[in-house]
Amino acid sequence: MDREPTCIQPNMLLQTRLLLNGATSAGRWVLPALFAASLRLFSLAVHADTVLAKRSEKPRCLEEAARTLNKAFSVCATDRFNTLPTSRKWGSYYMCNLLFRTYFRLRQINLAGNLIRSLKSVDLPDLDQFPIAHAVTYRYYMGVLAFYDEQYKRAQGELTWALQNFPPLTTHPRKHNQALLLSHLIPVNLIAGRIPSPALLGAHPRLRALFADLIDALGAGRLGDFDVALAERQRELIGRGVYLTLERSRIVCFRNLVRRVFLIRNKTTRLELQDVLTAVHMAGCTDVDMDEIECMVANLIDKGFVKGYISHERLTLVLSPKDAFPALPSVPF
Repeated sequence: MDREPTCIQPNMLLQTRLLLNGATSAGRWVLPALFAASLRLFSLAVHADTVLAKRSEKPRCLEEAARTLNKAFSVCATDRFNTLPTSRKWGSYYMCNLLFRTYFRLRQINLAGNLIRSLKSVDLPDLDQFPIAHAVTYRYYMGVLAFYDEQYKRAQGELTWALQNFPPLTTHPRKHNQALLLSHLIPVNLIAGRIPSPALLGAHPRLRALFADLIDALGAGRLGDFDVALAERQRELIGRGVYLTLERSRIVCFRNLVRRVFLIRNKTTRLELQDVLTAVHMAGCTDVDMDEIECMVANLIDKGFVKGYISHERLTLVLSPKDAFPALPSVPF
């Protein structure tokens, strides 16, 4: 049984290439067949590579299939003979999304840049005229690519749009795909101080188990609990590609702790750094000293989480009398 997929895959390559040769003179009507053949080719290539890996052989099928899928994308995007209503251009985003999926699977994300440039170089209808499924998938991939480039504001916008336009969770694949989307959107939103709703997390038990403790600790400023939760989930978060982003949200947790100390002390414009140090120790980070507290507070000021300055002589944080702790969504990130 293990041998069958690797034998079928070259035949599927040939069938898809024959279809592509015929598709160059066809119109929009050929797209359903092209989509089905391309997706089947992708699935068989993935399965064949899995078989090869089990045999300790080098996976090669998906990489070869990617070249054929790239030709399928070109057949769609470069249609110059059909009028727009009957053009193969309406398959461009579907094929682009399937290539994104292929490149991510191959860990060749750098190739996505070439694909995006190719997409922008051709005259296509606006994205909102394409099927909503094509648009949602494309915006998801654009968000993930921005996420990996640490363009978090852009990633937040793309992923939020994809979530808002996501179809109802009526099938298991849709629920799985939304979970993939949220696994990148939640860390980005946490940096901006935005907490996912209980209903949204409730629809995805695995994500709730992964993020709930981190979210609770971040919101309450429990720095030690945040560090513990992050360390316990490190392996899975690295596997999802979101660990470093969540680590960056630690500054939000510290900001919330400092704000709580400020509210407890009820001092209008001054906060002693010794009080902050004591709070950090009580939160479970007992190895932090005053020098580190000064650096952490200075970082809060530099990033715009706090308005004020540090009086080093008096070891005091002097706060702005107005809006000393700006609302988190207003802080650039």
